[in-house]
Amino acid sequence: MNSNINLISTTSGDLELKHKRLLIARILAVISLSVVALLSVVIFILTAQIPIATIKNNESSTLNDISYLHAKSAKLYLADDRVNNISNIIATRKTYSDTVNKITKLMPSDLSIDAFSIDSSKIIMTVSGSSLLSVSQFLDSYVAFGNTGKIINKVIVNSLVLNVKSGRYSLSITASLL
Repeated sequence: MNSNINLISTTSGDLELKHKRLLIARILAVISLSVVALLSVVIFILTAQIPIATIKNNESSTLNDISYLHAKSAKLYLADDRVNNISNIIATRKTYSDTVNKITKLMPSDLSIDAFSIDSSKIIMTVSGSSLLSVSQFLDSYVAFGNTGKIINKVIVNSLVLNVKSGRYSLSITASLL
């Protein structure tokens, strides 16, 4: 017979290690099953306590608020853009208030301005009064002002008219701006 047969197993340590691993795997499986079952119950209770219809209503009202605020912000952006554009235009346009003030100081008190137009290159003005002397004084001071060459440089008399019914003289002049 064979004398090499060993009836005592030397792999008992390996078998114990396999049993420990199996035990750990079973414990982990039971724990993960318990966690999944617990989470399922908690989620079920939460969905039962919080109705979905309320959540959907809250969602739709929030979306409506957001769309309303978006429209409002678009309007505010448009208004802000318009204000900025108007500010830029005002900042770049030429101011004529000093020019108008200097020209109106030249007028005698008994003359009135019937028409006044000013643009970037010329001034067109119609004055009237009951005295030809006042019209002449205004024209002389206006021409003298033009000779200084500070604001205007060329004065052209367009017309001088007498309205016989009212007894008023009307002078229309054009001046080139510098």
